[in-house]
Amino acid sequence: MLYTEINDNPSVVITGAMMATAASAATALYRPLWTGNSGERSTGEAVARHLEAAAELVDAVGWTRTFSLTPAYQPLGPVADDASAEMMLRLLLDHIRDEEIPGRPVTAVEALGRIGGSPDGDPDTRDISQEVLNLLVQALTGSPVARFAQWAERLHRTQAEIVALFRGGARFARTYGPGAVSPRGSRVVLAVDIEALGARHEAGAQGTVEKVHAGGGLTVRMDDGRATFPGQGDVSISALA
Repeated sequence: MLYTEINDNPSVVITGAMMATAASAATALYRPLWTGNSGERSTGEAVARHLEAAAELVDAVGWTRTFSLTPAYQPLGPVADDASAEMMLRLLLDHIRDEEIPGRPVTAVEALGRIGGSPDGDPDTRDISQEVLNLLVQALTGSPVARFAQWAERLHRTQAEIVALFRGGARFARTYGPGAVSPRGSRVVLAVDIEALGARHEAGAQGTVEKVHAGGGLTVRMDDGRATFPGQGDVSISALA
């Protein structure tokens, strides 16, 4: 059963332990979790905003387990042999427009995609959101190969579970993503290479926050004993604290 501590439904709860497991698994990904195909990093807040907007979309228009044609769907009829290319394109566009009904229930993956083209997200936050959800589903099921898209289409899945996982993913992003608040004494992972005081520490290196400066700067004592000075947006909270 799915759980989330921030959903009003007590039957669905994602625990802090599950999030820590997901964050630990993220360190083994083939590329940094928070870097999209653009090559740029997204903040945890940006990913959280994408996931929350997807949850709101599902709440607003409803959820469907898999994509299905509308009841009024009619196959595209035959086109006259002498029809021009312009006429055929117009017929195709009209057919697609008739099927794109505003307010139609969306699948979980479709919800993420729609937000990726809205002011609340972009293709990078869409892809990172789906990877975050993959990690949470793996922690939830105990299967290291589980994937969110397939999990979301199981016959017994419910809309409440989809919304709960989206909101749990938003909480994960705010807790572990770049830009998360890193209080003194917290364990952090560098999200970028940092060079300071003649020492270079690469992305992925870990350390402990010794001081939080005005403006968001940090003094971090790295595990090799040297100090470095990243900003809040240059680190992620470590799940291995």
